[in-house]
Amino acid sequence: MVLVLSTWLAVTHAQPANESDPSPEDITITQLMETISSWAGAWQSQLPDLYISHYTIDYIPPGFSSRKEWVENRRTRLLEPEYIKLRLIDFELHELTNSGATTRFKLIYERPGYSDETYKELVFQENNDLWLISEENNLEVKTL
Repeated sequence: MVLVLSTWLAVTHAQPANESDPSPEDITITQLMETISSWAGAWQSQLPDLYISHYTIDYIPPGFSSRKEWVENRRTRLLEPEYIKLRLIDFELHELTNSGATTRFKLIYERPGYSDETYKELVFQENNDLWLISEENNLEVKTL
């Protein structure tokens, strides 16, 4: 199942005429979009501790030998630029399971001297109604 929402935050979920409560899937989509918005907000606001808190405790991306190395890298990458601007578009719920979800979206990133558009995939694990990033993939990156 792939659900595409072109408008990022101004999304309303249509409800069938005979239902007044949102479906569990609608609630999950809303939770995921809020989590991604919070993650991106921490990144754009250059708040590394809040940004890092969106990842599972054992998250170590490829190219890093330890979580500590990744955390130090992310702190520098978030704090070094004078500013960071992000724009998120075309949210897709690519896969939903009992304990996880895969989302995809375009992220437009800008900092002084550099900008790109990335088609990004975030894989989430749910734990006690909290969605945390367990995997992050840049599926396509275009320098702007």
